[in-house]
Amino acid sequence: MKLSQWLVGVIILSQFSGCGSTSSEDPAANVVVIDNTILRPIGQNILARDLKYKNDPTISYCEITENITQSYSGYHDLKPYALASVSKIFLSAWALKTLGADYRFKMIWKLKKVSDNGTYDAYLQTNYDPVVNIEKILFALTELNKNGVLRLRNLVIDETTRIYLSVLSNPHLELAEVPVTASQTIDNLQIILNSKNWAGQTEAAKNNLINFNTPSQFSVESVTYVPKSKIQSSYYNQIVQLESAPMFKYLKNMNIYSNNYVTDALFDFLGGAKQFLNFQNNELKISANELNIYTGSGLSTQVDNQRKDNLGSCLSILKTLRYLDLLTQVYNLNLGHLLLSAGQDLGTYESNLIFNKNIVLKTGRLFDVPTLNVAGVNSNISGSTYFAMLAHDFDNADEALIKQKRDDLIAELIQFKPQRDTFLTSKQDTLFFKY
Repeated sequence: MKLSQWLVGVIILSQFSGCGSTSSEDPAANVVVIDNTILRPIGQNILARDLKYKNDPTISYCEITENITQSYSGYHDLKPYALASVSKIFLSAWALKTLGADYRFKMIWKLKKVSDNGTYDAYLQTNYDPVVNIEKILFALTELNKNGVLRLRNLVIDETTRIYLSVLSNPHLELAEVPVTASQTIDNLQIILNSKNWAGQTEAAKNNLINFNTPSQFSVESVTYVPKSKIQSSYYNQIVQLESAPMFKYLKNMNIYSNNYVTDALFDFLGGAKQFLNFQNNELKISANELNIYTGSGLSTQVDNQRKDNLGSCLSILKTLRYLDLLTQVYNLNLGHLLLSAGQDLGTYESNLIFNKNIVLKTGRLFDVPTLNVAGVNSNISGSTYFAMLAHDFDNADEALIKQKRDDLIAELIQFKPQRDTFLTSKQDTLFFKY
């Protein structure tokens, strides 16, 4: 990509040394500095236009069109509140910047033929891929079959491999509630690699792979865990390597369905709260007074036996939305390729409002600390308007009322200026492989 094709606010400085493998043609191969500065006017009542609920103590709201200071409107917008699943916007920015849009997890099968009847020993690495479900394993078996593998004798896995067979069909389960340990991974592999165990769920998964020649029989005798440092890789003399779908599809799925397991697994893969703080300081330029992130999902965690929730101000969300918007354009992506496209995607946002490719967003909801949030981008004739609403300190019984306030604010936003049909979406599937 030529420098002249890159957007204002994005600068190439030097070679990138992050953890994602990239080529010299990939923007992620370079350090990309993005100016996400949001200039908030000085004053107590920051209202460029009149807004609903400005005197409601349960609602925090803010918006700005591009970086036009005089367009800024907001109230209760500086105090941090629980972010809930709006936290996934912050994770999306971090993952996209660190790994790149086309980053792909590699599933590597190292093989050793042990008999002429198609029996092999194998060593499986999924390299921390958070989406290894039934469909993905069945697809892998089709590729193993193509390479003469009809059954496995001894299968070895290491710490990079965790198999959660229902990862995409149970998006709201928490990582802490589904501790996919080595022993649980072994149990899951014993189930899915032995066709005698296949039942309705597996048959449904095979129907999702109708275009692939999935095997009708397969078996494994034993599955064991061995630390990566102790595996004798030289024993194996054949490799079958499969690449996942690109990172932006992971992020799209995560933001549509608010998949907590995938989110927290990806957050851990990137280095957890400590490494996110580096990203927050160095890239987002957001202070600890505005933002505190402990999990990728927005679910609470325990730190030194104390509950910790992700907290962020309305203003911190606007800054991150702008950062993400500019970064997607570096990759020739559309924000609709990452966030939920209202009116196009069926996910966590339901509304009677009419949209025409003019809103992308992410919702958030907590019940134990009542929270109902929305954040996103509106496309109008003036450009991209970033907006966020954080509802807090309400009773869960008032959820319908809070949702109505949320939709009232969005309706006012899209009625304020003529709209543009800017945002796309991207196909979702249950395979998550490159094919």
